[in-house]
Amino acid sequence: MIEVCIPQTIALELSSACHFSCEYCDRVNWQAPQHTRLRAHMDYDLFTRVVDEITSCGHPISLTLNYEGESLLHPRIVDMLEYCRRRNVRPWLSTRLHPASPELMHVILASCDTVAVSLDMAGPDGCAAPNQSGTDRARAQVANLDLMLQRAHAGSARIVVTTVLERGDSVENPKVLAFVEKWLDRVSSIYLYQGVEFGPNSIRYMNDLGISDHLKRRRPCRQPFSYLAIMSDGRMAPCCITSRVCMQETTVEPTLLGALSGSELAAFRARHKTMDLTHTICDDCDMWIESWLGEEDVTLSLPGGRTVRAVNEGGAIRIERPLGVEP
Repeated sequence: MIEVCIPQTIALELSSACHFSCEYCDRVNWQAPQHTRLRAHMDYDLFTRVVDEITSCGHPISLTLNYEGESLLHPRIVDMLEYCRRRNVRPWLSTRLHPASPELMHVILASCDTVAVSLDMAGPDGCAAPNQSGTDRARAQVANLDLMLQRAHAGSARIVVTTVLERGDSVENPKVLAFVEKWLDRVSSIYLYQGVEFGPNSIRYMNDLGISDHLKRRRPCRQPFSYLAIMSDGRMAPCCITSRVCMQETTVEPTLLGALSGSELAAFRARHKTMDLTHTICDDCDMWIESWLGEEDVTLSLPGGRTVRAVNEGGAIRIERPLGVEP
């Protein structure tokens, strides 16, 4: 009998569509050979069935409503958020916050535990964009975030800001520190993520936040055991970085629990336990390192003269809003 390993986090990709084409997201490789994906929205009945299974399985599971696409593009995003609220589930939602109407932002604040708004580092109003249309979207993002912060109240979702360090950036870079200072007192947390470079058969960090000195010996990745993404078409990907490792034969039909106990996922996990990863994208991947790192304190000196404590989590630097500072 195959043992059922329930992931700690399950992500539902409500939509695989997105207005942005960020180099640190593997969506830019979707047209590569053997990796073509369709832009699609998750079926509403599939969504409600999976949420029902998660809430009834008897295991504590964190629900995330995003993967490789922008969830706010789903035509029934409001219905989905309200369904989570009726089921007493408060998910984590990562979003570009564009498009987002005031009515949608109200539902997001009422339904989610955390809203992580992804912004680019530089450019107008703290957002980068390669062209005029991109600049307009970036400014719309910041305007929507400003409005959401104005409407947030006690008991509503935590709002955090995330950004991805560009190639060669470090946390001492002046523009990085300026970004932190811009949002520090307004949001609950700031996450500075390492950029990821997707090669044909590799996944590598663009920068080094000190993690290469921690571990020299390759160890098993914990992602296949702790995380599962259910993609918009019902397939499963046991990796938070890329859908290239999705299961080829197994979907969440007819049940999520049945899929978790399937032989294909069990074989994938077994290969990770034994480090038998030859001829797979996992064989040349840096992401396993983060599972084995402890947290380290970092002190950042901001342009305005104050210092703040940050935590190096390996793949990200996390900065919390200072105690006593109201957003």
